Amino acid sequence: MAASLQRGRLTPWDWAGLLLGAAIMLAPLAWTLLLSLKANAALVGNSGAALGPPWTLDNYAAIFGNQSLMRWLLNSVIVSLGTTAGTLILCSLAGYGFARLDFPFRRTLFVMVLLGLAVPSQAIILPQHQLFASLHLHNSYPGLILPGLITSFGVFFMTQYMRAIPKELDEAAMLDGASRFTLFWKVLLPLTLPAQATLGVFT
Repeated sequence: MAASLQRGRLTPWDWAGLLLGAAIMLAPLAWTLLLSLKANAALVGNSGAALGPPWTLDNYAAIFGNQSLMRWLLNSVIVSLGTTAGTLILCSLAGYGFARLDFPFRRTLFVMVLLGLAVPSQAIILPQHQLFASLHLHNSYPGLILPGLITSFGVFFMTQYMRAIPKELDEAAMLDGASRFTLFWKVLLPLTLPAQATLGVFT
């Protein structure tokens, strides 16, 4: 037991590596914070090199004094929550279909989903813009939420996670009289909460 505890302790070199990694990750945040405390005139042509005093809170006063701030925040909350909720629901349903159901062209459709991972988002910006313009969805919440409702990565991720769940659970639930929806909602969905939390963070 003592030897096991001894092996679990961090050495000074371990601490040094962890602190170095933390410093590297926090450096951009510290840089951004210091830049936010500088006047705009001090940054023009300076590339942010002069990060020392004098500091000012004028930038924060300008932001929080803007009457539109709360509207901007509300828009961000609505779009982010709507997109995340829609992604989790639709990708979970698609993952359930690909992982648990047997239907024609299932493998072909799944390959088409995987091919979507190879398409860069920049390649579909213009067609997407034209589509939403024709549907009159510009300057609206649906126009911002719909493009992110379902993703190739989300479908692939949830499919692989559900494939790892033993199918004996499906058989036991079906023997007890559970429908397909009950099986998904009350058996499989609770088991995929870790995957949904991960997908929600990525979304």
